[in-house]
Amino acid sequence: MFRFVIPLIGLGLLPLQAEPQKFDLLTLKDGKGYRSVTVTKVSPDGITLMHAEGMAKVGYEKLPEELQKQLGGFDAAKAEAYRKQQQEKQKQISAALNAYNEAGKERKQLILDQRLEKRIAKELSEQEQREKMPCQLKVLRSFDQGILCWMSPGVEVPTYETNAFGRAKQVGTRWSFSTEYEQPVLIRGDWGPIVDGDEVGAWVLEDGSFTYTDELEVERKVRAYRVVSSRRK
Repeated sequence: MFRFVIPLIGLGLLPLQAEPQKFDLLTLKDGKGYRSVTVTKVSPDGITLMHAEGMAKVGYEKLPEELQKQLGGFDAAKAEAYRKQQQEKQKQISAALNAYNEAGKERKQLILDQRLEKRIAKELSEQEQREKMPCQLKVLRSFDQGILCWMSPGVEVPTYETNAFGRAKQVGTRWSFSTEYEQPVLIRGDWGPIVDGDEVGAWVLEDGSFTYTDELEVERKVRAYRVVSSRRK
C-alpha cells in the first residue's frame, strides 16, 4: 500500500516562519557599520540586532531607506507613541524598584534597631547583675517618690566545707546581714501594700538621692535606690 505525503507548506496550507534578516555588513545613515548582523527583533521604533561585537538597538531614523522598506516601512508617529509607551513602562518599573529598595532599607533598619535594642537591654541587664546590692530594709514611711527605709547592706562572706582530713576548703560565698540598721534610704519602686515596720529583703541598684523633711522639720538628704527584686519577711 502506497502513501502519498503532500507538502502542505509548499501548498501554502501551513504558515511559513520568516527567516531573520542577516547582513554581512550593515551601514547606517551616519556611516556607522556593524558586521555579521542578524536582526532579532523588529519594533515600531527600530530594530534589535546581534552583530560581531555584541547587541544593539537601532532606531528606524538611522536605518537606510531600502532596509526600512524591507521591514515594512517607517511610521514616525507610531515610533514616537511606542517610545513614549516604553518610557512610561520604564518609569513604572523604576518606581516599583525604588519602592521595593526603600522598603528593604526600612526592613533592614528595623532589624538593626531591634538588634540594637536587644543588645542594649542585654548590656543593661548584665550591668544590673554586676551592680545590684543585697540588703535588708525596714519600712519607715511612704512618699510619692518611694519608701523611706532603714537599710542594712549585705556583706559577702566565704563559705567552707571540711574534707575527710579536717581541712577547710572554700566552696562559695553567701551574703551576711547585720541585725543593726545603719542608714535611712529612699527605695523607689512599687512593692504593693506595706505598713511602717515591715521588713523586706531586696536587691537594689543605686538611683541618685532624695531630700525630705523629717518630723522635726529638718531637711535631710539620703541616698536613693531602685528595687530589682524583693522578698518580704
